[in-house]
Amino acid sequence: MKLEAGNLTRIYRGQTVLSDISLTLDSDNSSASIAWFIGPSGSGKSTLLRLLAGLEPPSSGAVLVDGSPLGSRQSDLVGYRRNISVVFQQSNLFPHLSALENISLPLRVACRMEPQQAKQRARECLSRFGMAEHEMKKPSQLSGGQQQRVAIARAISADPAIIFLDEPTSALDPENTVEVLEAIRTLSQQGVQLVLVTHELRFASHLGGLAFFLDEGRVIESGPVESILSRPQSPRLQKFVDYLGRY
Repeated sequence: MKLEAGNLTRIYRGQTVLSDISLTLDSDNSSASIAWFIGPSGSGKSTLLRLLAGLEPPSSGAVLVDGSPLGSRQSDLVGYRRNISVVFQQSNLFPHLSALENISLPLRVACRMEPQQAKQRARECLSRFGMAEHEMKKPSQLSGGQQQRVAIARAISADPAIIFLDEPTSALDPENTVEVLEAIRTLSQQGVQLVLVTHELRFASHLGGLAFFLDEGRVIESGPVESILSRPQSPRLQKFVDYLGRY
């Protein structure tokens, strides 16, 4: 899927959160199969992800999907959202359902799968992320990392064209963070197109792809992730990399 931001601006309660952002993400370009949005808190990373995912409308500009503008009508958005998945900071699992049911229920409702087919697909996805033995556990019985792995398994269950992940490790301790990063590595190795908001710069550099450094609602610098992190051109990115490198 080719995804483009054309002069995107987002104003919220009189404050400009994003200002005139243009970029291109194309799954046919191997270097762009993973896109990283990095930058300080409040720089607009999550807002940009939400606009690209069709979860918020831009104040001006447009999101283009395979060359066609993403409409604002609900029917347009529903069709688009069937081809994408989003994983948030919190797993957003249904607390009263098991891990298996958290995946199989959306497949039955949204994808119209037969119950047995949905269960089989859910088991396959859980197995891909080492969660097969936990399929009957409810979220409260799982660690934070396990919950996010179930959320990622749910995200891939309908074979989306692209998966958006908004700081999926930000609420986790180091051990659980490693679990989720390994799940993301698995997605990358399987060729899934990913767009991630993250502060995990070393992990991003290791996986590769394109990085977009945002500050105060603008893209300050972009390029291959390992290149812009090792040889930042802007003083603002250099300061950001130096700061995170201390910890």
